This record gives sequence, C-alpha cells and structure tokens, in this order.
Amino acid sequence: MAVSVAISSKNIYSFNNIARDICSVNGLNCKFVYAVIPGTYIIPGTHDLFVGSASEVGVGDIRAKVYYIVVDTQIDTSLAPKIKRACSNAYCISVTKTGAELLERYDIPVAEVVPHGYPLPEPKEPNNVRPINIMYLNHSYQVIHSTKLTLLDRKGWHLWPKIAEAFKNSVAFTSAHIKAKNVVVYKNWSLEMIYRLMLGAKVYASLSLSEGFSMNVLMALASGARVVAWDLPVFRELYDGIYGITLVPATEKFTCLIPVYTMVKIDCYQGDINEFIDALSRTLNNFNESDWRTVRDKFNPFKLYRVIGEYIVKR
Repeated sequence: MAVSVAISSKNIYSFNNIARDICSVNGLNCKFVYAVIPGTYIIPGTHDLFVGSASEVGVGDIRAKVYYIVVDTQIDTSLAPKIKRACSNAYCISVTKTGAELLERYDIPVAEVVPHGYPLPEPKEPNNVRPINIMYLNHSYQVIHSTKLTLLDRKGWHLWPKIAEAFKNSVAFTSAHIKAKNVVVYKNWSLEMIYRLMLGAKVYASLSLSEGFSMNVLMALASGARVVAWDLPVFRELYDGIYGITLVPATEKFTCLIPVYTMVKIDCYQGDINEFIDALSRTLNNFNESDWRTVRDKFNPFKLYRVIGEYIVKR
C-alpha cells in the first residue's frame, strides 16, 4: 500500500526516523514529503508527523488519515479551527494526556492517546562503562520572555556554562553553533551514535524550559542514564512511578514567545540553577541506573507503530 508521510522538518532527526520505522514495520510503501506550510492543517509547534494517502497530500493542504500530534504547552488559536476540521475527518492521536486535554479544550477530537516510542534501533543493554558524568544533547533556538522581553534559549543552553564549570567530564552535544565550554557540535549522527553516547553517560541534564514530550529524555532513560530536569508537567505525567528521573522545582512560570512562528505563545518554566546543580551532584554521587527495562516496556515503539499501521491499512 502506498502512503505519503509529511514530516514537519528535515532537521527533526528522531521523528523522521520514527516515520520511516512506522512504514518499515507495517510493510508500507512510503513517499516522504517535507512540509511546513503556513495556513494549513499544520499547527506550528504542535505536531511532528502526519500520515496520509498519497492522493490526499496536495499543494498547501494535508488531509491525512492519521494525525500523530505532539502538542506543546499552548495552541495557536488562529489555527485551532483547521485542526478541528482535520481531526473531525481523520484519526487523531496525541502522545500525552496533557496534550489531549489541551486539544479537547478547543473542541478538537482526539481518538486515542499513545505515548511516543523510543526511536529504533533499540539501544544496547547498559554496561558499567560510563565515562561521561553529566551529558546534554539538544538543538537550540530562541524564545522571548514576554514580561522581561529578554531572549532565552528554549532548550536551556544559557544554563549550560554553569553546569560545565561545576562538573568534570561534562559534555554537551548540539547540531547548533554554540560557543561554550565542553560543547561538541555534531552533524548527521545516527541514532545508534546518540544511543552510544547516552549509554556512556551517568546523568543526563535536561535543561529545556518547555516540552511537549522530549524524545531526548526518553532516549536517556531507556539507555539507563539518570535524568535531572525541570519539573515540567509533561515529565510528571510520563514518568510518574518510574525510577530514574529527578525533577527540580520550576518556581518561575512565564509566557515565552516563539519569534519564528509569528510570536506563538508557549508556557516556559525555570527554577534556581544552583538547585539544579545540587540535584545533579546528589544523583552523580549516588549513581545507579534508571529503571530502563520499565521505560522500554512502557514506551515500546511497536505499540505505536501498529496502532497507526492498522488504522491506515483498514482505511
């Protein structure tokens, strides 16, 4: 069966691989279309991949059989009616209950909540060799603090220099051009390479001020690394009762504006960086692996892939 897969960006590497895995697991003949088209069913910041038949993907419009939606902390209200129409005629899947509740507040129907699976290939089983004490890996882009009108990095890179200074054998990886201590810029790394790095790290520092899911946190936990992150609502939902993640109080909640998407608003959270560093230190000094087996079972990618694949084939 031939289908078209429209992916939000060539640069969202892990989600692009997920789209290919869905096609491979289900034996689908997929044609990949890279599309960020203003004024269509795509909501900036609230999606990551769409799946539809080839005949239904037209210029400036995507009418899919399945919409797999990663909802951010807010929705662009001007596009909510179009998403509502899309989800009224398709099978809309949200990756979190939080995201589903946000969509439903705009009367957007959600057919099912299925968590993201960790991207394939499955990481190897952890071993005792973890030479990196503190690790971070993420892209970089700017948001505006709506009250203070100052620029911040949504992924928290403005906080990294203090962490790099506080810990030996700390290293951060990014595809962006960031000039800071212990930062390595990478290009076109495979997911196997990223898993290899996470398998070699004791603690993953998630500095992001806002997330709709965070694939990197999932990949780190699935690799046995411990995670220290800001206390974002999505992390409380996804990892409640799973050993391995420490959430640092994010006492400051504020609105961030995303300039690239015509000032779309999202919720951002940040706390005391010294408390974050203390949490990293405690975790590092009492290191033992995350409950990676439970993580891999809960976020098994084949659960998601089969849900999507079965629906496409049936329709």
